[in-house]
Amino acid sequence: MLIGPGRTEPIAKYDEAARDLIARGFVVQGFDWRGQGLSDRPVGHPQKGHVDDIGAYADDLAAVLADLVATAPPVRPLILLAHSTGGLATLTYLLDRPAGGLAVDGVALSAPLLGLGGGRLFAGAIATAARLATAVGLSKRYAIGQGDWRRETFDGNRVTRDRRRFEAAQDLFAERPELRVGGATWGWIAAAVRGCARLADPAAPPRISIPLLFGIAGADRIVSPPATRRFADRAGDATVLDLPDSRHEILQEIDADRTRFLDAVDAFADRLSASAGGP
Repeated sequence: MLIGPGRTEPIAKYDEAARDLIARGFVVQGFDWRGQGLSDRPVGHPQKGHVDDIGAYADDLAAVLADLVATAPPVRPLILLAHSTGGLATLTYLLDRPAGGLAVDGVALSAPLLGLGGGRLFAGAIATAARLATAVGLSKRYAIGQGDWRRETFDGNRVTRDRRRFEAAQDLFAERPELRVGGATWGWIAAAVRGCARLADPAAPPRISIPLLFGIAGADRIVSPPATRRFADRAGDATVLDLPDSRHEILQEIDADRTRFLDAVDAFADRLSASAGGP
């Protein structure tokens, strides 16, 4: 299991999830995307979440997989577990490598970013603003309402109903400033919009030939659950797990939802192992 976190997230945030997966029999590795965690920060301001094109993240994944295969050949099946922006990056990677790239056997997606949340009017307005801002040279400026990291409160948060896990994530960033990432730049939003539009093409999902598992958080206000469902409906081999009450961060959610997702990942891995002739 190779874990690709969401935007702003260091792999350290997935410590509990990694331990749970190891207890279920997985060999787990993870990595930090460029601009996050302990990876290089390509913008002069270390907290700005910026990328010029989602393809850069796909290049990161290609490099990680190449290194993994070269230095420590993975146990089969090799599954990518990607959250949010990590899901967008992973699907972009697979779209350009439809046979699975370096022998990836399957992908499990937690609330993948396939469309901005907040409804079509809000998403459309933000997309338009991002295009205009980048056109006038504001690509590396924080988008409106975005800024450096600051500790958030549990009440009213959009990511989880689990107070303990929410506070643990806040404590991680409070105690380790080098892991902090703030808001997104206009350029990052414009890149995400372009990446989502590419995957929204009806011809895109069938080009990805490996099995996919989608965890859809029904109460998600950060990404668009309908966009994920549309992609899954068009994909050749897709399993969908609906979590109607879950917020965006499924693996940081209450036990009932995160256990359902982990059980689905387990079943997905068993199926891949059986089809490959494994135990």
